[in-house]
Amino acid sequence: MVYKYKRKSDRATSWSEADMIRAVDAVNSGMSIRRASAQFEIKFSTLQRHVKVIELDKTLGRYKPVFSMVEEAEFVEYIKELDSRFYGLTRRDLCELAYQYAEKNNILHPFRNNTAGEQWYQNFMHRHSELKLRQPEPTSIARARGFNRPQVELFFKNLEATINKYKITLDNIYNVDETGIQTSAKKPPKVISLIGKKQVGSISSAERGSLITALVCCSATGKYIPPALVFPRKKKSAIFKWLPSRNTSVGDRFWLDKYRLFCRMACFFCTKRKTIS
Repeated sequence: MVYKYKRKSDRATSWSEADMIRAVDAVNSGMSIRRASAQFEIKFSTLQRHVKVIELDKTLGRYKPVFSMVEEAEFVEYIKELDSRFYGLTRRDLCELAYQYAEKNNILHPFRNNTAGEQWYQNFMHRHSELKLRQPEPTSIARARGFNRPQVELFFKNLEATINKYKITLDNIYNVDETGIQTSAKKPPKVISLIGKKQVGSISSAERGSLITALVCCSATGKYIPPALVFPRKKKSAIFKWLPSRNTSVGDRFWLDKYRLFCRMACFFCTKRKTIS
């Protein structure tokens, strides 16, 4: 099935609906079809067909979109709203939503098996080029709630006040971040999002499998320290004797949320920092 058909002639695009309305009114007032065709620059057969069937809209071919432009605009706004809330629609969700919308509003459609077809999906995405199927990143609910404009503004306000209060120089400002290394990664399905959006999120449940926390630290002046690894267990087993003791630790939780562990890592940063050669 061809999704991007290109017309071989310009007969349907060489006239406007306003010219067609004036030409049909002129023919109904007594002007011949051939003369009206030459005066309004419309093909004779095209004008004759519109006068005969009393059809003034500019329809290309016998196939028409299932939904109007207003209804599809509602689809686009709904997709953007869900995407901004990290609950983006997958391709299957969009096709099922289109079927439910058509059934609920008694719209004539060719959909089967309680879902829209692949051709409708491709045509919809082609008409709305600002949308694209993209791969989201798993995002927890806590992180989605915490990353908003008021919280970010409060963070930078407190950061500026702290730097001015203690006279902290740039070479003593470090960026510390943690990341999880999953032993069994699970890739979420692609969702429809906006082109150019830097981060696409998707709400996910608790991660499955073992998760190792990696803690890294670096400053803007080039100073860095070796990464530290935190393994999810209560005690160190025999295998840890082969690993560097100052670069590894254990914890009963995946993320660094204990004061004792944070102080140990801070001491580790202060003694191990160096400059990139």
